[in-house]
Amino acid sequence: MSKKAMTKTIGVYLLLVLLIGEVALLFTPVQPPSLPPGPAWRRAVPELGAASLVPADVAAFSSVRRLGPRLQRIWRSNAVQSLVRLPVAQDVWGEVQADGTYRGMMSTIRNDPRLAQIFTVLGDAVSHEVFWCAGRDLPEFFHAWSEVNGAVQFLQLASLTSDDYEDPDRKVMASLIDTVLKNKERLRVPSFLLGFKLTDKKAAQESLDTWLPKLAEVPIGTFDSRTIGGDRFYVYELSGEDIPRRALAALGEAPEVAAEQAEDLVAWIRSQRLTLALGIRGDYLIFSVGRDTSLLARWGAGPSLAESEAFEPLRRHYRRGLLDVSYVSAEMAAASEITGEDVRQTLTALGAAVPDSWRLKRRLARDLDLLAKDIEEEIPKPVSTLAFSFENRGIETYSFRPVSPPVHVDYSRPLSILAHRGRRPAVCAAYRPARRGTETYDKAVKWLTVAFGYFQDLALPEFDPSALQNYRKVMEIATPFLRAADRATREDLIPAVDGCQTMLVLDGGGKLTHLDDGTALPAAVPLPRVGAAVGLNDPVRFQRAFERYAAAARKLIADLRREFPDILPPWLEIPTPETRPAAGGTLYSYRWPWNLGQDVFPCALLTERVLLLSSSAAQAKEMAEPVPMPAPSVIDPSRAAGGVFIVDCTKCWDAFGRLADAGFKLAQPGLSPEKLEFAGKVKLHVDAVLRSLEAIRGYRSVTTRQGEHIVTHSWLHVEDIAE
Repeated sequence: MSKKAMTKTIGVYLLLVLLIGEVALLFTPVQPPSLPPGPAWRRAVPELGAASLVPADVAAFSSVRRLGPRLQRIWRSNAVQSLVRLPVAQDVWGEVQADGTYRGMMSTIRNDPRLAQIFTVLGDAVSHEVFWCAGRDLPEFFHAWSEVNGAVQFLQLASLTSDDYEDPDRKVMASLIDTVLKNKERLRVPSFLLGFKLTDKKAAQESLDTWLPKLAEVPIGTFDSRTIGGDRFYVYELSGEDIPRRALAALGEAPEVAAEQAEDLVAWIRSQRLTLALGIRGDYLIFSVGRDTSLLARWGAGPSLAESEAFEPLRRHYRRGLLDVSYVSAEMAAASEITGEDVRQTLTALGAAVPDSWRLKRRLARDLDLLAKDIEEEIPKPVSTLAFSFENRGIETYSFRPVSPPVHVDYSRPLSILAHRGRRPAVCAAYRPARRGTETYDKAVKWLTVAFGYFQDLALPEFDPSALQNYRKVMEIATPFLRAADRATREDLIPAVDGCQTMLVLDGGGKLTHLDDGTALPAAVPLPRVGAAVGLNDPVRFQRAFERYAAAARKLIADLRREFPDILPPWLEIPTPETRPAAGGTLYSYRWPWNLGQDVFPCALLTERVLLLSSSAAQAKEMAEPVPMPAPSVIDPSRAAGGVFIVDCTKCWDAFGRLADAGFKLAQPGLSPEKLEFAGKVKLHVDAVLRSLEAIRGYRSVTTRQGEHIVTHSWLHVEDIAE
């Protein structure tokens, strides 16, 4: 990439910041939020804005509040302004402002009162609250659409597996139409509302009255103004009856469409209806989409979502500074997530797609039914989810969902394994699974055995006598190994780790100072180090399990070589790991072919209660030494929890900065003066971007169980940088 192209590339990203900032400053009115007097729980419902007006039975809802002030604060922050002051940003912005097209566009906007009013209204509309919600008909639409899609996939699969499947395109189309007609009452345009809170309703109404009447002469459909719920809306309606009859007649004459289906299909299309409505109701500019305007008519009438049981956590936690709210009903979750019923239907369809002539079809159908039952038991039932955020030195978020069995996480105790995260982790994630004994392992063994049974019944009869004889010899050798491994797993490994905590750690504390041949680098190159920690119930059993695995594997290799001398490569062995005392435990490693220092040295460190795995011996030793639990700061990772996730962004930016410094120093010797000067400018901009990113300090989340809810409490820590 040329210097000029690179400069423009950098400038494009900074230009985006400039444009967002200018739009926010030009068209965003700033008004401090005001709260009515009284206890928080009393004012919570009206202060929830659109949630206090949408019907309680909506399938989904999302609201973003105070977007205008938030954008202005970001634009005016030292972090963004330091990027704006960069030479490349100033140069690109100067070029844009000097461009005739840009100047003409801005002049037109400022000098045409009607256009200026539109941008003012848009700025007002997106500044205070933007929401959308979906009616209760959306889950039904999703279910119907999923059934239609599944029918098509089933027919396509059947066309591949059947020997006498004639005219697949016609049969796929016939099945598709049958499924559509079967679901015709659910395959309707679902209802949506998109709304914007206004402070200047008069200006918004004037803009609507200026521009929307121009749509009255639409060539298809009808456009008019009508009263809905006591307020005036502009409404556009398009019906299937508006589609020219010749177009529908052509559909019925298509060779893929059966004659007996054409009439019903045309009738269904003619019954379809799309209604769009735009107007102002209360303090909101609302755009409605659906078959009709029934969801819009129910706005502000009857029980609201904010008063519903699903919103009880928000009413309880409500405080000043609410930023975002999102809600998904259990019905919507069932329609949009993979459920046990989805798995069952898919496996049933898979079995049905097998030709009737296949001799194992009945057995396969039975096994697929049992497999679906086992998988269903592992998938939690769909539940509603409510999430909301507050301003708190960044963004503090709560997410609530009802407990849905099965629960495979243990929330009863603190995650003490966090004490082994090391001295300088950039990222760490920990969780504790619930104790399950051999339940999961038993299911895995059962289904591997079932699959192996199909291999024996289907593949072995196709083997020639020589291959069959060799297969039987291999199985005679492998069977004792499999039994030994199974016993080691059941007797030692599972009891040693069942229900134990696990943690993943990433830090930037590694460094590469020399090459494999010992040549010193001009500058130490920062290296990421990846580590993992696993709590142990019984270290002796854990160690014994792997000793038994190794012994069984060595015997397997020896027996295979004795019976089949050329079947395995000569280098395949199970070596004994090198061991040495370290950090109060035993460090296990294999001879590493490269000499790159302690930070490029995969190993395992086994202590009294923890197994540590790392790409770096130095990191493993650091993780072995317990450190204090993370200090509470909005989020308390030391509380009883099932999962904790922590990102220290300051360490990430520091690591990137050190990497940029090292790259610049390593590149210097081979650069000409001109390229060195350009590299210095690039380095200046990289440093400026990293300096701005320091405003993002970190992220924490902790997942706990509170009564009948699983709660994830998270915090994105953001504080502006110093000037």
